Amino acid sequence: MPQQFWKALEWLPALSALPAIWHKYLGDNFSNFTNLCLYPSTTPVKYVICPRECGCNHHVILRHDNTGAVATCHCPDKSCPDILLTIEEITPLVVDWRRLGHAIAKALDCSPAIADLQPAHTKQIGSWSSKAIPVILTIQHDEPPFRSAVAQLAASLHKPFILLAPTRVLIDAPSLMYLHDVGAEVFDLQSILAFTPQGTLAPLRPPAELFAELTRATSVPLSHPMGEGPGARAPTPRYSLTKHLGVWHLVFDGQEAFLRHELGLLYVAWLLYHPDECPIYGIDLMAKVPDLYRQQLGLPTLADPATGKPVILESHARLQQRNLTLDDAQAARALYKKQKQLEAILDSDDSSEPEKTEAIRELQQLYDWQRHHATTAKDTAYKASRTARQAIARFHQALHRALDDKGAPHSVLRKFAEHLQHHIIAPSGRRHFPGAFTYIPPPGVAWTS
Repeated sequence: MPQQFWKALEWLPALSALPAIWHKYLGDNFSNFTNLCLYPSTTPVKYVICPRECGCNHHVILRHDNTGAVATCHCPDKSCPDILLTIEEITPLVVDWRRLGHAIAKALDCSPAIADLQPAHTKQIGSWSSKAIPVILTIQHDEPPFRSAVAQLAASLHKPFILLAPTRVLIDAPSLMYLHDVGAEVFDLQSILAFTPQGTLAPLRPPAELFAELTRATSVPLSHPMGEGPGARAPTPRYSLTKHLGVWHLVFDGQEAFLRHELGLLYVAWLLYHPDECPIYGIDLMAKVPDLYRQQLGLPTLADPATGKPVILESHARLQQRNLTLDDAQAARALYKKQKQLEAILDSDDSSEPEKTEAIRELQQLYDWQRHHATTAKDTAYKASRTARQAIARFHQALHRALDDKGAPHSVLRKFAEHLQHHIIAPSGRRHFPGAFTYIPPPGVAWTS
């Protein structure tokens, strides 16, 4: 039997309403749904609808001790009586996306991973199967915004994904066409999930059966080189780190885990997949990150020595930067040598007046350059290296603190953290490669996509 309470999510545009309104839509499932994903707002409402349905809103006046409130009539003749209310009755209940998404993902045997997406009221709530197929929940309130959200998802992902909606009311032909073009499927929560007597969500059909067609479609048949036939599936890589929509899929020593997207992961992923190009300096590592992430990373700008205007590095740029201390020493020696040569010309009695005039001009240029540009490259490179190093350190700490679904230390992520400590963080210490980063993989470890 369809679960009617899911309709409330599409009927309440703000996903926030007073308890009485939620109770009207949820019926007998009010307690279950409240425990599942509703939380009280911190701000009481200022008006309530008149229970006599006269069309006016009653103004809510809080008691001085905050133990309750009185709602007064705004009708011209003041004919409606005052309404005595408790604090609970005037405090809206709001949908907690994270709790709702986690409960749905758990019920559907997905790996939970909450991530905000660009379409409004749309979030990734998890990933399905070893293929890490994105599972996305969108809660819209009319057909045009639902259709727009589907179109944006299909255009941005351009690959199969699982889309969840509260009901099928807003799913129209254009939306189905957008999904079909990328091999995605849509499911309505009303027909696949229900509350158990214990107040938890449970699938009405086994998730493996529900998503079977999509799982088969994303399994690419391969011809095995030893002649196992066209039906053989691609083996799972032993070491892999791939980015999906808001979540990363990690395979470490054959064991799988999922990671939330964060800045340090971008740097770590590049280092893991490019050991032959290491060591690489911080500002060069940042330039390797695609332009898509530039604002999120806060990629710094460099000043053009000729114009003084900021220049943003392109993602394909290669900055020739070596040991900062060595560069500074060589630059200082070159400037000092040039300065002494010019000063010697000025002190020499054998120098002509044109030579001395030219020496004065060059010295002035040298002093001006030192004053305005000598520390710019050093400061920018230092800040870039520090930013990358701090991001990797934060990511490493998060791995060390990671817990599994049972609240125990996450075995796969803890092992991955130890790997990064020994093969990226320790070799990239300032004593080894000041300002630079490197990955020195142990024998037998090769990261594949």
